[in-house]
Amino acid sequence: MLVVEDSPEDAEIISHLLREAGYQPLAERVQTAGQMAAALARQRWDLVIADHSMPRFDAPQALRLVQQSGEDLPFIIVSGEIDEELAVAAMRAGAHDFIMKDRLSRLAPAVARELREVAIRRERRRNERQVQEQAKRLQVLSRRLIEAQETERRAVARELHDEIGQVLTAVKINLQALAHPDLVDGAEPGLRDSIEILEQAIQRVRDCSMDLRPAVLDDFGLVAAVRWYLERHAARAGFALELRAEPGGRRYPPEIETACFRIIQEAVTNTMRHARATTLSIDVETLGSGLRCAIRDDGSGFDCEAARSRALAGGSIGLAGMQERVELLGGTIEIDSSPGRGTHIEVFLPFLPDEGSG
Repeated sequence: MLVVEDSPEDAEIISHLLREAGYQPLAERVQTAGQMAAALARQRWDLVIADHSMPRFDAPQALRLVQQSGEDLPFIIVSGEIDEELAVAAMRAGAHDFIMKDRLSRLAPAVARELREVAIRRERRRNERQVQEQAKRLQVLSRRLIEAQETERRAVARELHDEIGQVLTAVKINLQALAHPDLVDGAEPGLRDSIEILEQAIQRVRDCSMDLRPAVLDDFGLVAAVRWYLERHAARAGFALELRAEPGGRRYPPEIETACFRIIQEAVTNTMRHARATTLSIDVETLGSGLRCAIRDDGSGFDCEAARSRALAGGSIGLAGMQERVELLGGTIEIDSSPGRGTHIEVFLPFLPDEGSG
């Protein structure tokens, strides 16, 4: 117990009252700012009891020292006289209680209450820290999972394109070499049909490879990949597609390019499936210290609150995936939509201090 008091007798009375209440106080008396600062720096305390006014030091100054130390300590003012205005000011400043010296019977109950309260506050902070640490660990795991997923997509796409695609192409070439007019009756149509099936299989393998992880994203960057994706789907989209981006093919950090591409991919897919839109526009630009991506359509829209509820319940994987990708990179996403009013998605992904464009 740290006692801010210029009277040794009053300090002993305080200790005596607490001993009578069942405590075993280990008290140190200080009466100057220097003494109190040294005591706070030397060890941790459980309680501070301060006289309101002394010749060279007072309770408000003592309270500021406690607050500057960063410690959460019960701070009780004990004073021979204090007017109501000063008492209210002390409580507003952070004191936990004030007790008049002619009513010291209130001291022990006040100490008991404040010790309980500080224990509750410390336990709450400890729980909050544990929750925050768990959340950080989950974020790290989620980010690693997404990175692993993209790595696996890249590997599978390469396998499809380089290995299976080449095998199918080789078989097609062999069949084409066998297909000539000297074949027995009925053989050539079967070969031609087999070659056509192989051509379809080769195209399907290429499509799957590009859907998993478009090579253009790794080789040429976000804007080129989005442009390729939009051109690829323009014919069957059923609406006009527009991309506005900075000229020059600027590159962004790989994780930001991947996240932005996947968000655009999800948004375009949702528009094609559900929106009945006539136009969809996409803006990609550097804004301050990050990348801004805006996606807007004039389709049928949806109920944002209902969609968020489904996402929280695990029923809207696409929306939850967008949110998770953005949050893992420390960004923000705003989705504005309502039935009959179209949809506007605004994403901002910040660059880390050591990140720059390629």
